[in-house]
Amino acid sequence: MSTQLTGLILFVNEVDQLKKFYLDHFNGQLEEEIPGQWVLLTFGPMSLGLHKSGVSFEQGSLETNVKLIFDTSDKLSEKRLLFQSLGLETTEIKTFPSYPYHVFDGKDPEGNVFQVRMKIKTDN
Repeated sequence: MSTQLTGLILFVNEVDQLKKFYLDHFNGQLEEEIPGQWVLLTFGPMSLGLHKSGVSFEQGSLETNVKLIFDTSDKLSEKRLLFQSLGLETTEIKTFPSYPYHVFDGKDPEGNVFQVRMKIKTDN
């Protein structure tokens, strides 16, 4: 099994303000940006995504302001079934336009949200 923590997404109200804060104070690098909606910052091998939310969050919900991101080379459907067999809640496997990963979200035994993603193989 090959899975490693590679990033964290914070769902925030003020993307631009937090982008400036993390770049100014923690020496991150800006990797990608959709102004006011999304930024991806890197800090060495870890990434921090700041995603526009505008909603308040309830503890234990899959809608949360923090999400741990794990990359895996394992078969994603098998990984998801493993978590479900442990009684953990997971979402369906999905992807997004221009996003090179298949992903699913889940909740750990205490209700913290995580995402497992697998790079989409391309023929290029």
